Parts: sequence; structure tokens; C-alpha cells
Amino acid sequence: MKKMLASIIVIANFHYCYSQDTIDLRYDSKKKHFIENTESIKFKYGKTYQLRILNVNTSFIDSKIESKSYILSSSTPEILKPILPGISDEASVLEGFTKEDSLNLKGQLNEVYLETVRKYNNLKELKSNSDALYKWNLLKIESKKADSIKADSIKKIVLAIFAVDSLSDLKRKVNLSVKYVEIANELFKSKMEGIDIDKIIKNKIIDNYAEISHILEVIKSDNYLKYVNFIEKSLASKDNIMSKPFKAEKDLVDLNITLIDTYKPDTLYNSFVSFYTSGNLSFDFSTGFFYNNLYEESYYLEKRETDSLVNNVLKNDNCMFDVSFGALGHFSYKIKNNIKIGVSTGAAISPIDGKTRYLVGGSLLFGRKKQIGINGGWIFAKMKVLSNKVKSDELGKFVDIDVESVPTYDKTESGFYFGITYNLTSKKK
Repeated sequence: MKKMLASIIVIANFHYCYSQDTIDLRYDSKKKHFIENTESIKFKYGKTYQLRILNVNTSFIDSKIESKSYILSSSTPEILKPILPGISDEASVLEGFTKEDSLNLKGQLNEVYLETVRKYNNLKELKSNSDALYKWNLLKIESKKADSIKADSIKKIVLAIFAVDSLSDLKRKVNLSVKYVEIANELFKSKMEGIDIDKIIKNKIIDNYAEISHILEVIKSDNYLKYVNFIEKSLASKDNIMSKPFKAEKDLVDLNITLIDTYKPDTLYNSFVSFYTSGNLSFDFSTGFFYNNLYEESYYLEKRETDSLVNNVLKNDNCMFDVSFGALGHFSYKIKNNIKIGVSTGAAISPIDGKTRYLVGGSLLFGRKKQIGINGGWIFAKMKVLSNKVKSDELGKFVDIDVESVPTYDKTESGFYFGITYNLTSKKK
């Protein structure tokens, strides 16, 4: 049973690892932005992805990547509201420290001074070699390749300077060197309190004390363990950074990417990168113009010459089409992150007759945050049509002579429409 459970766990982890897709973004260190246009990257809804940032050097570049999903929404157009309602640690510094390790109190103050200067020079050599490696790593970013050979040579140099065999021993020696300077400073200060001023000046104790105090100020303003850690990281540096897995949800995912140069330190990049999803459903609004064949005919009365008891009902020369302005609500499936197909419903008002028309049909939307739609379908509206009081014969339509106006009533008529719509106001939620 335990073997079976272990097998299931292994298979599940295998599936998880290989069901993720990797998105590569190449970082331009000179222009400080990414080369790719992220909007064009295919990003399937519901899938899990990892972001891999290329052209970096992990010896001094660190990252912070946070993902957040959003829905793109737009305000409901007023015309649709009636029909769509509701819608470094101190302990480590002191570790292993003893007076015998770092300070020989039996020696002369001059020997302490010389040893302090020597240790300070060692620390400066450490920083100088680390700075040289940092500049080398900057150059290697441009060649798109991390290089551990240079780091290994720098490591050997600094180990020799401090006469140690490993980086862990080097860290200890660096801590002890800093602590030595602190104690040397305190020693000179205490010794000067019990020595005659003439002897202090004669033996140049005050000069040595002043220099040691200056050295202490310099090393306190820096972090020499940082240089050792940098050399250590350079030995195993990579040219890419991998993010934690994140899931493609909603309409888009914003990744807040921060790239930091930990050596300076300095922020190299801090901005959002957006990925738009596809393969999911969405709801959008758009407004635009609708050409349709639903128009209202108008009539007038004219006396019939052959019959004085009736009036002919004659049709005016009306426009045989209509162009209305309105809005649609789209329920769509995203074929790509910038192409949607679906059904739509909405309303439009004609500037010709002032009547509201209701639309039902299909739509094809292009764009992401800003969209253009091609729409078509059926259109409905109440139109005035001739009533049953209007009669017909071989001469045409007519009414009795006592009827003073053309009798009509309101009837729901249907037709076809074609529309071009747009949505330029989408916002993230």
C-alpha cells in the first residue's frame, strides 16, 4: 500500500512539473527593458506557467516576481441598463573570537598598528578583486553567458591573501579582521589615557591612533562579507532567473517584476508585464453604428379621380434603410488573446425616426483592452403600419372619404442589421 501511495505521489509530481509551460523574456541590460512584446505571447486560460528571465547574471541580480489576475470590464452603456440589469548577524561576527586569535596584547602598540594596517589592506584587496569580478560579470551579460572561470581565479587570489583554504574560513577571517580593528582602536584609546602627552607625541601614538580610527570608520561603512558572498555566488551563477509557477486566470495576468543589482545596490527594472489569456469566456460592452433594413414607411391621402367617395393611400418616398447608434453586450469565447467570437444583444436609437431598436446576433471582436467589433443579426422595433381600415383594389390602397388621416397602428417588425462597434474604455478589476 505504501509503495502504491509513493508511486501515485511521484506520478502526480511528474505530471505537475511537465504540465507547466515556460515563458522566456530576454532582458536588455543597456535599455533596461524586456525585448519581447508580451501581448503577442500565447497564454492559455487555466494553464500553469513559469517565467524565465534570460540575459541576467544571478551572482548580482536578484528578482521579485508577483502575479495578480484581473478581469477586463467596461461600464454598462445607459441604453443597455433597462435590458441588462445588475450586470549579517552579530553572533557570526563574534564566532570563535578570542584575544589570542586576533590580538597579542604582549606586543608593542606599533605592532598592533602595523597588524591593523595589514588587515585593512587585506580587506581592501578583497573589495578590489570583488569589484573586478563584478565588472567582468557585467560584460558577460552582454555576451549572454555566465562565466565561473573568472570567479574561480578571483577566489584563489583572495584565499591566498587571507592565507585560508576555503570560503567558509575566508568569511571567518574577514569577520575577525573587522573585529581586530575595533579592538585595536579601543586599545589605543585606553593606552593613551595612561601615557604622558610628550611620550604620545614622541612615539607617534596619536598618529597611529588617528589612522586606526579612520580605518575603523571606513570598514564600518562597508560590508566585506558581501564581497565573499558575491564571489561564492559567481562560482555557480546562471544566465536566467525562474519565477514561481503562476496560473493563467481571468482575462489577464499582471506580473510585477523587480530586478535588483544587489552589488551596488540598484533597482534595474520595476514594472508590470501583462499577459492576456485565451481559451476562456468573457463579457464585454461596445458601442457603435448599426446599418439595418428596418425603417418606417409613411403615407399620405389623395383624392381618387375616378371615385369621389374614397381617398387613395399613397406612400412617401422614404429612405429604404436605417443607421442607428447604440450598444451591445457580448458574451464571447476568446479564440486568441486578441480575437473573440460570440453572441450579442443590445439596443440602438435611430436618428431618423427616434425609435429604439433591439438587436440580437453574433459578433467578432478584435483587440485586447481596446476592441473593435464586427456584428450582425436580427433587429426588432415597433413600427407604424397600415391598419385594417385601409382597403385595396386594382387601383391600389384607399380609405373612405371621411377618413382624414392615414390609419396606422404600432406593430413589432423585424429585419437584419450589420454594425461596427468599439470599446475604448476597458479597465482592470
